[in-house]
Amino acid sequence: THANIKNDSTLNHYFGTKGPALDFKTIENKIIVTGYMSDSLAVFETLQPGDEITAVNGKKITDLKKAVEPYLCASNSSVADRNFIDRFLFKSNDDSLLVTFQREGKSKKAVLRLYSPGKVPYQNGDNWRMPMYKLLSPDIGYISLGKIKADSLPAIFKSFENTKGIVIDIRNYPTEFMPFAMASYIKTSSTPFVKFTSGDINNPGSFSFTPPIKNGPQGKSHVNTYKGYIVILVNEQSQSQAEYTTMGLRTAPNAVVLGSQTAGADGNISYVPFPGGFSSPFSGIGVFYPDGKETQGIGIVPDFVLMPSQKGIAEGKDEVLEKAKEYILKKKGF
Repeated sequence: THANIKNDSTLNHYFGTKGPALDFKTIENKIIVTGYMSDSLAVFETLQPGDEITAVNGKKITDLKKAVEPYLCASNSSVADRNFIDRFLFKSNDDSLLVTFQREGKSKKAVLRLYSPGKVPYQNGDNWRMPMYKLLSPDIGYISLGKIKADSLPAIFKSFENTKGIVIDIRNYPTEFMPFAMASYIKTSSTPFVKFTSGDINNPGSFSFTPPIKNGPQGKSHVNTYKGYIVILVNEQSQSQAEYTTMGLRTAPNAVVLGSQTAGADGNISYVPFPGGFSSPFSGIGVFYPDGKETQGIGIVPDFVLMPSQKGIAEGKDEVLEKAKEYILKKKGF
């Protein structure tokens, strides 16, 4: 998933540099409109959340995906679906695409406007409308790592100290590094959460495990540790640092992970330069759980698997978040 070609204008132009102001996701094996990336541009769109895209410029989705499969860099099928949508399906150098879609059992057509890079604001993850933190109810706190600031942690956990649980949303890319800073607020002691592989430069091809790395408060149990339930939300948008953060936070005593398969690209990246001024990154280290289980390719496996539905999207619901709230209030399995 980390692999791709950077800074090659010819390649970018070949597949198209313009894109839409809408979000799409593969749901129930269908390409579904999930929302808008810009409220100001949404007024120009015919498509609505819950619509299923069946063709683009008269070509079926299955045929379009088959044509670009050799160029899809993905660690697993969830990311292959994500990257197909984000990097290929709705890309063009034209100002629009003609899409065929299904709504309430009827087939319709619409012009999908496309915009040059920078014209549509970047939205970090599925939860971009949510603030850094808020009370969802008197009993439930919410934190978006897509907007998190380390210096806000004292205020966040102070405001949540009397809640039953906190939802930590990592369906995004964390704005700051949280595996250690946040863990000190939700773990009672320092425990291992990850180990890496290290290469031997004197014996190329030989790798060994590093000692496990710990997070959480140092020394004795932290008397001010948050005592409520922790529900961590993940999906295919959770990649690299987001996955590493999930590994660190899920070791809290009352933490569970809810959602779907993550990107499977845990760890840092290294770059290979190529002639012509472009380069390609790749995952630079092996990342494993302390017991040796893999994370790369597989992704972070949720404790409870749940994906949004087309019906829920059409109704404007965040079904994964709603299930997290239900878990905290009722403390039962999903």
